[in-house]
Amino acid sequence: MLIGSSQSSKFRHITQLIISSPGLRQTFEQVVNAISDHIVRCNSIGIYLPQTDGTFRGFVGKPAIINGITLDQMVVNPDTDLLAREIIENNSIIYIPDTSADNRPDPGPVEMFSIKSLLGLPISFEGDLFGLLFLFNSGFVLKLSQTEIRSIEAYVQMAALAIRNLYLTSQKQLLLDATRDFSICKTTQAVINTCFNYMEKAVFNSNIGVHISDGHGSFVPTKLSENSSWTENDWKHVHSKVKVDFAEDPVFQEVVHTKRPIFIPNVEEDPRPNKQACRQFGIKGLFIMPLVALGEVLGTVAIVNLGTNESYTQSELLLAESLANATASALSNLSRMERLEQIVRQRTEEIREKNVELQRVVQRLEQLSHEKNLILNTVAEGIYGLDTNEVITFCNSSAAEMVGLQVEDIVGKPGSEVFCQETVWLRDFFKLSQLPSTQNSTVTNEALLRKNGSKFLVDLSKTPIVENGVVVGSVVTLKDITEKKRLEMQIEYQAFYDTLTGLPNRYLFNQELTNTLFQAAKLDQQTAVMFVDLDQFKIINDTLGHDQGDLVLKQVAHRLSNSIRSSDIVSRLGGDEFTILLHPVTGEQEVKGIIKKIRAELGNPFVFDENEFYVKPSIGVSLCPQDGQDAETLIKHADMAMYRTKLNGKTFEFYQSSMTNPMVSRVSLEREYEKALENNEFTLFYQPQINIQSGRIVGFEALIRWLNPQKGLLLPADFIPQIEKTQMMMPLEEWVIRTACTQAKLWNATHPPLRISVNLSASQFDNIHFVDRVHQILKETDLMPNLLELELTESIILQNTDHVTNTLQRLKDIGVRISIDDFGTGYSSLAYLRHFPIHTLKIDKMFLEKIDTDPKNIAIVSAIITLARNLGLKSIAEGVETQEQVTILQDQGCDEVQGYFYSKPLPAKAAEELLQRMKTD
Repeated sequence: MLIGSSQSSKFRHITQLIISSPGLRQTFEQVVNAISDHIVRCNSIGIYLPQTDGTFRGFVGKPAIINGITLDQMVVNPDTDLLAREIIENNSIIYIPDTSADNRPDPGPVEMFSIKSLLGLPISFEGDLFGLLFLFNSGFVLKLSQTEIRSIEAYVQMAALAIRNLYLTSQKQLLLDATRDFSICKTTQAVINTCFNYMEKAVFNSNIGVHISDGHGSFVPTKLSENSSWTENDWKHVHSKVKVDFAEDPVFQEVVHTKRPIFIPNVEEDPRPNKQACRQFGIKGLFIMPLVALGEVLGTVAIVNLGTNESYTQSELLLAESLANATASALSNLSRMERLEQIVRQRTEEIREKNVELQRVVQRLEQLSHEKNLILNTVAEGIYGLDTNEVITFCNSSAAEMVGLQVEDIVGKPGSEVFCQETVWLRDFFKLSQLPSTQNSTVTNEALLRKNGSKFLVDLSKTPIVENGVVVGSVVTLKDITEKKRLEMQIEYQAFYDTLTGLPNRYLFNQELTNTLFQAAKLDQQTAVMFVDLDQFKIINDTLGHDQGDLVLKQVAHRLSNSIRSSDIVSRLGGDEFTILLHPVTGEQEVKGIIKKIRAELGNPFVFDENEFYVKPSIGVSLCPQDGQDAETLIKHADMAMYRTKLNGKTFEFYQSSMTNPMVSRVSLEREYEKALENNEFTLFYQPQINIQSGRIVGFEALIRWLNPQKGLLLPADFIPQIEKTQMMMPLEEWVIRTACTQAKLWNATHPPLRISVNLSASQFDNIHFVDRVHQILKETDLMPNLLELELTESIILQNTDHVTNTLQRLKDIGVRISIDDFGTGYSSLAYLRHFPIHTLKIDKMFLEKIDTDPKNIAIVSAIITLARNLGLKSIAEGVETQEQVTILQDQGCDEVQGYFYSKPLPAKAAEELLQRMKTD
């Protein structure tokens, strides 16, 4: 083959360009017509384009068909056509007036078309061969003059020039495409792969490798093109085997020191290459380019020719060098982006390093290449360069955007005129004389004006540019901190203020009260704390909705603020509770005057949607120092005074030591639980109940928890005994039943029927309206009654037999299931089991302790299970924690179990996830 592999790839690329360009085809047709119409009359003239196999195929000519053969069927093979070979090798015109006297033409076409005279020309430009032109005549000999031949050559040169221009255009487009792709690379690997992709297209050679500098004058073989004749592992292995020392290699060291590429067409004829390494790799020719960014050699790109000594045109070498520069720029850009993340974490170091880098950039401003401009414009901070006259010499796009101007509107103006304000600090900041040659100048948290007059907050830093000890300019960086400050203020506001009313919250009020008490003690002044609660506010939420209730609270906050003095503070603790700090006060009479204003303000009707309604406050007051000398005590005593106000039906009360009696404590406790219920602080956890034979979940027991804002998550034992002493037990249990039924309805929509169990207290079961409320809840939640199971203790059942019998029967009539909780721990009489509609006996966990070692416990458990089975009831054991307990319960015939062996009580979301896992197991 006359043509090497890379040259063949190049021909294929050129052929594709020519074929795909309508303009070139028209140019060729004009060349053919001009030669045939104006220079010489002949039988055939045709232009042949190179193919990937080294042959040339007909593309454009006249006539289109000769002896029944179309032009695109005609192929010239230089391996057999000596004339074509000579034209290609010598890049010359060959004219054969009489083919019978010349043996170079291929005898096949000569005989087939009776060719008498033949003219062949290369379509080439500056050594690049783009195709062949053949002109022949049959029947008689053509007599071409030198003038005619030169005219034909001129037209062919025109065609070659058109191809060359198209090829150069494609090279420019390739460089533009490469620049775009480099700009979106996120990793070093992506940059190198992009380099390989475009290098292969530029030089039509896929044997490309990248070596990255180790920072000590040597290079590490990093990556080989996937399309190379070598595998990357073999490539690296040969490097190790030959022990290539890049620090001593003349070729690599020359590239590093000169920062210029080296092209060696034949490594055997050049003394510089490592001959042993070249032979191991099979290298015939070598082209090495440095990867240079900001004056630093990051590595090299090596393109090698294997098997044949192939050359490259000057334009191909320049294109490859431009791609190497773009690769270095992209690698340098990635390196800078990684450093930016570190800069964010270390602000002081960031500014120093960035200004050092910017100083270098400014010093070489006139030498900045395209990639440096790209890097400058990707920095989020604004960057300005100033000369000694304080005139801006450059700025990046971020700097222009900050002030609402274009870059061209900024460069050339004095720095102090760029911003729309005239301040002393700004003028001084831009003065070069204000900057010592060895120091930076910084300004933080200052407001600047944009062109449209809007303000933004910035941090500024100015760094001198020093040449030979003389300050020749400076670099100014601006960081827009407006959003950062806004977020800081928002976070601070949310930490100290109530989001609904805008009043100080509990935390800020306590802080202000503590500070005020400290000052009052030093000045011997009195301070008062008011605790304000809105009576029956729950009615407003229930009748008008929480949105209207929130509007009322905002109006109340506004009216309370209008009632106090400028030195006083009103805050919202939460819900409908407010506290007011009055300082200073002279005594109770002054406080009563303020209370009178509050009553007058709140006494006016609240009007929403043309409806009027009234809000009555209950106010408690404590005074410092007589009622307490710290914030917590004063608020607590004001709260107790407010409760006494409610008990007595008054509007306000001052704290008295007698208010600590049990009645006030009970009311205070009851109101605490009422507020917890209103604020959705209670939640339900769910413990699964398992069929002991199948291992499947058949139900859940709902267990209440209290998410107390101060104490965290509380278990029932921590608060139920206290709630039972108040009137809140019934509404709380009603909430539990409704919430549990709602959750059960959700689960039963996507899972097999699941039962939900709820524990009942004696106070709930004694209520005559209890069954009606249960029935109503089932209707509201649309839950099947048989999926609700109510758990009662033996003590509840035996308190009032007639009432219990009636209640249980009514629950049975609507379909609700009944379970006896902690069976066997209370009473020895079992007669009630025959009289009451009971479905389940629940074995207390105390009987499971040491069941695997204590025969008595096994006997008790076995007796309960047998009793349940004989009475047609289900048995369920709670508190199961070990596999041994499960095995014994299975052997005794227990129906269901629950306990930590299977799962602890879970929030609803976690219980749903457990159901999904068991569903797919």
